[in-house]
Amino acid sequence: MNKKTILPIMLAAALLTGCATKAEPIDKEFTNADSSTEASTEAALAVATADSSDPIDITCQEDINKYIEVETIAPIYETRKSTETATNFEGQWQQTNNHSSIGGDITISDQDKEKFSFTGDFWYFSHTGDAEGVAYFVSDNTAIFKDEEYDGYIFFHMNDGEMFVGCAGTAGMMGMAVSPNGEYTTGEVVHTNEGIMEETYTDNELKLIKELISEDEYKDVFEFSTDEGVVSLYDDKALGDGAKCKYVDSFVPTMGGLGYELVLVEDGRAYILLHNYSEDIFYTNDTNWTSQELPEVSLE
Repeated sequence: MNKKTILPIMLAAALLTGCATKAEPIDKEFTNADSSTEASTEAALAVATADSSDPIDITCQEDINKYIEVETIAPIYETRKSTETATNFEGQWQQTNNHSSIGGDITISDQDKEKFSFTGDFWYFSHTGDAEGVAYFVSDNTAIFKDEEYDGYIFFHMNDGEMFVGCAGTAGMMGMAVSPNGEYTTGEVVHTNEGIMEETYTDNELKLIKELISEDEYKDVFEFSTDEGVVSLYDDKALGDGAKCKYVDSFVPTMGGLGYELVLVEDGRAYILLHNYSEDIFYTNDTNWTSQELPEVSLE
């Protein structure tokens, strides 16, 4: 099959900006080479434009890319100072505007005019990590933590009630694409994959899928992979015989091949290939189809 996997930009960014691990290499098992190369180039350009003499200015998650290099953050950390007018960072913070399987929770306390303490738990699908320490103010709305053992940094920047966090080098116990990088809120959390099932499938399509596969497979493979994994939808495509169809590819990074591929044809034919870890299981309602593979779909 002529397959063309599309990874959401946020995943490429998470892989790109994740803190280096103290014991494990970054997990690149599910990195898309084309999207990663493009993201790396964009990040390199962004880093090149960051001036350590200027104050940190982050208004969206993509701005973090300008500060993911130790060479950029290190001189800013050296400007730490006491401030009587620091923004209040204290509270329970949760990462927002991201995929629900990529995130973090940060607790900030004991703030004074020079610093605050923090603890954080972070995850990238089934991989987890953590960090804790003391961050020092370099401006009223920016504080930086330095991991003295590994010379890595985590910076905290407040903008209009939202907190942006970024990591440069190795800091905390993270790796395997786990990173604190992102936007945090003390209010309502928003996930970019919320409602993905309804956005991808109609009620009739879901009913058909339920009829073809077992209840356990629907829940543990199809539903879980759709809600918690990476979904690529190719709508308004066609089979070799000209019949209109949609092709969907979904997988859960870090979980050893859990996911599925399927083709749903306008005339009611359905072809489903479940990837249940090491086992592939094929289903179809097409009585004339003898192959255990999906039909060819043009994705161009």
